Amino acid sequence: MQISAADAPPLAGKRASTIAVALIAAFMAYLDATILIVAFPSVSMSFPHTPLSRLSWVLDAYYIVFAALLVPAGRFADLYGRRRIFAVGVALFVASSAACAAAGSVGVLITARVFQAAGAAGLNAASLALLLPHFGRSSRATAVSLWGGAAALAATVGPVFGGLLVHHANWRWIFLVNVPIGLAVLLMLRGVGEAKNRDAGILIDVPTMIGVSAGIAALTTGVIEGGNWGWTDLRTLLCLLVGGVALLFAADWTIRRRDGISEHAVAGIDRKPLLLSNVGTLLFGFSFYGLMLALVLFVTVHWHYTSLQAGLVLTPAALTTALVALPAGKVADRVGHRVPILPGGVLFFLGTLWLAAHVDSTSGFFANLLPAVLLTGAGIGMVGPTLAGASVESMPDKYFGTANSLNSASRQFGAALGTATVIAIVSQGHSLSSTHFHAIWLILGIVALLSMPFAISLTRSTDAVPENNQMHSAQ
Repeated sequence: MQISAADAPPLAGKRASTIAVALIAAFMAYLDATILIVAFPSVSMSFPHTPLSRLSWVLDAYYIVFAALLVPAGRFADLYGRRRIFAVGVALFVASSAACAAAGSVGVLITARVFQAAGAAGLNAASLALLLPHFGRSSRATAVSLWGGAAALAATVGPVFGGLLVHHANWRWIFLVNVPIGLAVLLMLRGVGEAKNRDAGILIDVPTMIGVSAGIAALTTGVIEGGNWGWTDLRTLLCLLVGGVALLFAADWTIRRRDGISEHAVAGIDRKPLLLSNVGTLLFGFSFYGLMLALVLFVTVHWHYTSLQAGLVLTPAALTTALVALPAGKVADRVGHRVPILPGGVLFFLGTLWLAAHVDSTSGFFANLLPAVLLTGAGIGMVGPTLAGASVESMPDKYFGTANSLNSASRQFGAALGTATVIAIVSQGHSLSSTHFHAIWLILGIVALLSMPFAISLTRSTDAVPENNQMHSAQ
């Protein structure tokens, strides 16, 4: 295909602006996905008469809605303009963040979090899609790892930053800080060019979106409430049954339809890397987000740490994740994605084994907890961003928004199920021994290890799709 002048690569100035905006947006979206974890005990104290199972929806409603809207937001971005959808997402994110800060009840807070997740979906879906056309196919894993490193850094720094805000102010400030950052990003958008696809096909696969969203929501409800209702209670069983049926319906619909998300098959695109990396991302997201929540709850319950101290516990993991992510992407560019993913998954698993073997109510941070934090942090940096890179490697440029959204949705659905599992175990009783947390850490480590077989089948496909962006760019 001939590339017109309008399709030419953007100027260096716009490239720099786009990269800066994409990385800040990734950081902001995933910061808010995790920053509330360390503030969760403080939020609970503000609403003392609210059961923990209901309060957990402040976390899980965000994860589920964020994930559910990522794919349609990605399709909107591909069709109607990535810069435009990005701007709408940032504006909604800023407004709903202010509403979260002002919330006077749990119901209002959960509702505001739903709208905040919708805004996060828009800005997240468009951010990587804006970034990737500025990198060649041979360096795509590096670009995704750069973006994923910003997201991973936010996900691990979030508890630290949240702890500082809660310690020096209160939990409402974790939402207020989004306002000036979001406004600054909107101003920076003036230096970013628009990009969209003239022929992106169907907008969204509505049945698949509804099936997956309803399925994950029902499963999450069953897991969270199972401890209160009873695991053999009709309501628990019904939630788990409805969730499973909805997910099976969504999978069957996607496979059978030739014009939905599965339209990639029609376009002659290898969907195997997309499928394998997204399943692996869901499983690893389960473990990653579940581990953060479990660590914060453990140190506040058994070591009586403040919110600030609990956040600082994860600082070594944040630094390790940031240091490892970009080199892991470069390795993936040269020799394939599974090379950094497999050892990363093993490191994460070893970290959870260390927690189960060496950390209890009488142990210390430096001798007992720090080694596990470093191991899991290195694993996160090697696995998370690299799986994201694998999910878009075989995609032509016109599907960047959709492919990135699918991967991010998988991660957030995993987060919802992982945190729900932790809450379900923690809410079993008021007095939790360290043995309960040992069980949680082992479960999270095993699930992370289960994501590794999907990485084994990942192969490089750098020659699968011609490197031309087939895009309409409005410079």
